[in-house]
Amino acid sequence: MIVQLPTSTVVAEAEAIHSNTPAIRNGTLTSLSQTSVLSETELYDNSFQIVEQRHRRKRVDRHTEQYYDARNSPRFSSLNLNLTREAERYACQFTFPPIKIFYTDDNVTFSDHIVRNFISNLKSLNNGCTDLLSFWRLSSNKKNLYLFADDRESFSRLLVDRAYPKDICGQAYHVNYPKRIPPPLCLLAIGVPTYLTEEEIIMDIRSQYSSASVVLFDSPQSVRSRNVKIHFRLSEEYSKCLQNGYIYINHQKLTIKRYLGTPRVMICNKCHGFGHFRSKCVSKVEYCSVCSEEKSDSSPHQCPNFEKCRNCGSTHRYSDTRCLLIKIKIKLSCMQIHPRLQYP
Repeated sequence: MIVQLPTSTVVAEAEAIHSNTPAIRNGTLTSLSQTSVLSETELYDNSFQIVEQRHRRKRVDRHTEQYYDARNSPRFSSLNLNLTREAERYACQFTFPPIKIFYTDDNVTFSDHIVRNFISNLKSLNNGCTDLLSFWRLSSNKKNLYLFADDRESFSRLLVDRAYPKDICGQAYHVNYPKRIPPPLCLLAIGVPTYLTEEEIIMDIRSQYSSASVVLFDSPQSVRSRNVKIHFRLSEEYSKCLQNGYIYINHQKLTIKRYLGTPRVMICNKCHGFGHFRSKCVSKVEYCSVCSEEKSDSSPHQCPNFEKCRNCGSTHRYSDTRCLLIKIKIKLSCMQIHPRLQYP
């Protein structure tokens, strides 16, 4: 940084240095101790250069800070952090959500005969999609019909309005689509500028892919770019964008990668251990889900309503995602499962 000062001011500074008097008396420089000047001869030029600026930092008393390190927990070293085959299958089991169908008139209910006729009409309208439905089921009051799909192509076909018949036995009905698109139909745009609004990003993406929508991740103001999650309702557009490997946003060619959902962690609600559920738990002791104290059959458990994790000892429940061991399990799942994960 170059600072221009008049010659008289520089001479006054030089005289102050020769006489060992602080230059702050003349009111020309804040403090000589905060700057370092090149040499004595350069002070008589029309300019001088600041080489180093030293900032004083406020001292922080580390001894007064209170924090908890979960790595010192007695269960941290004894836990087996390796993933079992059952835990791997559960972690990467991203199922497609069901599509709900119900009559406009609440007094009308479904029957097995009506549902089978509707399913046959639905399949006849979508001849190009093999194995459109994996199964269906009715609710207990027989007012709601749920349709399930197994692969990306079948699920995306069920998200289109023209794939359904106009009515069911002369009765009007309504299709309730899932609010969230599952990871097998999501991609990630890398390095989207943060100054772009959601409307501007959607406008650029939909000019290329009409069925796309976006989700913006939170990012600090100091960051200039961020990743954007792109949802596709059509499997053809998803495959085309993934095969291209790029997308244009704000006249910039950005890289596209597959969006891999956060792996789920298998936790037992009996012993609070990892890698199994209650049905396959071999522990003879059951622990409270709130305070993690041991439950006994002889005396009823009185929970103090104070949350404590049995795995790390911190003040949260055993299934809370803030737990250090759960975070480690998620990272292990990402490293072991994501490289070989293949969506249907």
